[in-house]
Amino acid sequence: MLFFEKEGQLKNQTIEINSAIRGWTKGKLNPRSSFYTGRGPNIGDLNSWMLEAIYQGIKTEVGEGPARNFVQFVYDLKDLSASAFLQAFEQFWYGGCEVTTEPQREGTGNQLTGHDEDELFAEGWGLIGHALGGSRLSQDKVEALSCSLKLEFIEKHKKEIVGYTNRRIGKTYFGY
Repeated sequence: MLFFEKEGQLKNQTIEINSAIRGWTKGKLNPRSSFYTGRGPNIGDLNSWMLEAIYQGIKTEVGEGPARNFVQFVYDLKDLSASAFLQAFEQFWYGGCEVTTEPQREGTGNQLTGHDEDELFAEGWGLIGHALGGSRLSQDKVEALSCSLKLEFIEKHKKEIVGYTNRRIGKTYFGY
């Protein structure tokens, strides 16, 4: 849980990350990254609507500055698989909603993050099943899919992004 200042005053309430994500996205995004372990970027798991809901929640409950930082954070992410996003968002959140130079490590979407033995066991079997069930996406494909997932959100907030440019992924241009 974190205490946040809003408009220069310490708020009397704490904001717990899992409750916040669940509430802001109306339960559409499971805050446990382990739920999505091994899955690539998928519009059913994470999309621009959910990113906007998190942005609005941060803006309302935490403040304008952290909300702008969230836009920059999303812009800088290369892997928007729900698992990788949630792990990076946890670092962003517990880092005081500050933008870092390295918001995400490659391959975090396949990382086990369970908080107890049962969760780790279930995640491990899920990851093994996913690995045996198909081929892994190339990093270029992960980035291209991630760009398409956040395109609408980035377009809406591009004026809040430091260093905004149109990005090229492989041979495809996305609108940012």
